[in-house]
Amino acid sequence: MKYLLIIIILIATNAFAEIVELAPGVRIKIPEDKTYIKYNKLENMLKNFLDAEFTDKETTRFLNSSKISGSSGDEIAVHINSRKVFKYQENKKDDFGILENESMIDDAIFACMGKFKTKKKEYHCYYRNFKIITESTSHYNLWINENEDLKFKELFTLTDDEIANLSRKEIKKINKKYSPKFKFKSKSKKIKYSGSQNIKITGTGDFYIEEMINIVKYGLFKTTFVSFNIPYKNRRFVIFAVCVDEFCDGIRQKMVDIIEPTFKINPNGIKTYDFQKKQNMIDLITKVKNGYRIFRLAELLMFLV
Repeated sequence: MKYLLIIIILIATNAFAEIVELAPGVRIKIPEDKTYIKYNKLENMLKNFLDAEFTDKETTRFLNSSKISGSSGDEIAVHINSRKVFKYQENKKDDFGILENESMIDDAIFACMGKFKTKKKEYHCYYRNFKIITESTSHYNLWINENEDLKFKELFTLTDDEIANLSRKEIKKINKKYSPKFKFKSKSKKIKYSGSQNIKITGTGDFYIEEMINIVKYGLFKTTFVSFNIPYKNRRFVIFAVCVDEFCDGIRQKMVDIIEPTFKINPNGIKTYDFQKKQNMIDLITKVKNGYRIFRLAELLMFLV
């Protein structure tokens, strides 16, 4: 599987939820039915760009965004997935394991053959069935950038008077640049996605940015990507989930459970502001305490890793 690229540490967990320290003071909880690996985020990104045949311009765009957000290039991320999918990777190292993998692939293919009129639907069926067989219909990646985002630091130190003054100016700047969706297609056409981004205000007045994106890889495999971008001591914390079809139901609550040791998010007490809607942004700036600060930070958090 292409998303399992640079394995640094493979840790088998027991039947109980395990608490893992992602960075000093930042802990996450591994679901009871999952296990995890740690990997170098930058190396993983570069390998993904290579697989997708990104142009130099596309690669530079994403790397620059990552650096601006506080990434040092040395971040160690956590990938959470099923034990079966990790065993699939281990099986590639010996002949018997390869035969076992081929048997799983054959099972996934056999269940779909001749049932669809188009190859695209048939290949998506293969992909979906393989995910079911390996119990990997959803998986998660998490990291926190090592460096502070200097813009975060600046905005978090603004006084109430400064925020009020800036808010009036900002309202005047809000214009027709807002659009309901965003899209991206690589020059190679191997990666295509579209989606939306929202500002989520919690009951405690904290906030995070949620992205929901539909991704098509190689013109065949469809998945859904859901991410939370959360400011933490002037640094960016990220969790994203990748899921398939109906297995995306309840995915946000599962993400909330994973980050619960550090971030307390109650999905029932959240107010949503659509970043692409002008009136939503005016309401945020005028009606929410520190709305200007949240609006400006949200602009900085709007970047797909």
